[in-house]
Amino acid sequence: MTRQYSAETPAALLVVGYHYTWGFGERFHHATPLGFNLPFGYLGVYLFFAISGFLLARSLDAGPDPVKYAVNRALRILPAYACCVLVCALAIG
Repeated sequence: MTRQYSAETPAALLVVGYHYTWGFGERFHHATPLGFNLPFGYLGVYLFFAISGFLLARSLDAGPDPVKYAVNRALRILPAYACCVLVCALAIG
């Protein structure tokens, strides 16, 4: 596991735990599955922003060409985006 993912994992767990527990009783009219609320989900969002800023600065430092950066980002993001759109389109009908 890389350092990036080892930092993103606790952040993701904070966000998921927050959404899983906070307000659960009001929405579904029974107790939280874990028996408590996890009120610090916003810290996971802040951690994600910090990691993203660090990775952005590192990638721009490695090669400051904006066109190459945009092409690399598009090649990384667009296949997953197309896959999600296809799965959603098939699921919706």
